[in-house]
Amino acid sequence: MVKKLYKDGKAKTVTFSYDDGTAQDVRLVNLFNKYGLKCTFNFIAGKCDNACFMINDNGKCSWDNSDALRECFKGHEIANHSLTHPNLPKLSDEECRKEILEAKKILEENFGYEVRGFVAPGGDWNEHVLDIMRECGVVYNRISTSNFEFTLPEDFLKWDPTHTGHYFLHEHGKQVISDFLTTKTELACLYIYGHSYEFNIMHCYNQESWADIPDRWGYFEELVCRRLAFKDDIWYATNIEIYDYVTAMRKAEIGDTYIINPTDTELFFDVNGEVVSVKPNTRFDF
Repeated sequence: MVKKLYKDGKAKTVTFSYDDGTAQDVRLVNLFNKYGLKCTFNFIAGKCDNACFMINDNGKCSWDNSDALRECFKGHEIANHSLTHPNLPKLSDEECRKEILEAKKILEENFGYEVRGFVAPGGDWNEHVLDIMRECGVVYNRISTSNFEFTLPEDFLKWDPTHTGHYFLHEHGKQVISDFLTTKTELACLYIYGHSYEFNIMHCYNQESWADIPDRWGYFEELVCRRLAFKDDIWYATNIEIYDYVTAMRKAEIGDTYIINPTDTELFFDVNGEVVSVKPNTRFDF
């Protein structure tokens, strides 16, 4: 029996996705780093004054401070959340391309690597917008439909996460995490998304979800970060890392007595109870 595994033979993966690029991202990065967790931060590239303003001496950061930005978000992923955060389906094709491509250019210039991920502003998209995303080199797009499940999308341009971060600050959120930690789902993925400013009492996105929690940062740390961290069977990954690995995995040919890996990515499987590595462009017989 063959079961697909994540990188290094891990059975599950955990990923986070936080939007807009705000001051609280800096604190969230430090929290994730403390527990070895990985996050994708989705920046509105045309509103850079909102991003990480605690970094430099004058209280704000500009895109001229690329070195500080890169160091701050090292080990995590920066993805595209558009240039100005419009409703993309209401734009002309030209305007839509501008929102994606100009933001992509700004982010790549300042973070020094290709930006391939995207989050549609407001969760607003249609099939035509997805076609434009493909033309612009977008490989995945997170949508805002929470599936409450640990499954991967058939189409990564319609990647629905498990649920928003503030959902996990309640008793039923504890159950979701418990279910994930014990699930036997193949390639299980726990995907939590939100806005880091939701942890700040004065700038709360969803106040009714937080009303009885005075220390939201501490609660999130205990309930989510501490419970998920440092598990031997979990791969802690960014959105793009999961996309790349799963895309390669889906190209593998699995037969009754063999596995063929036609990709440049090392793939991992559980074969009759034993973790095996199938090197890039090789065949494994069992």
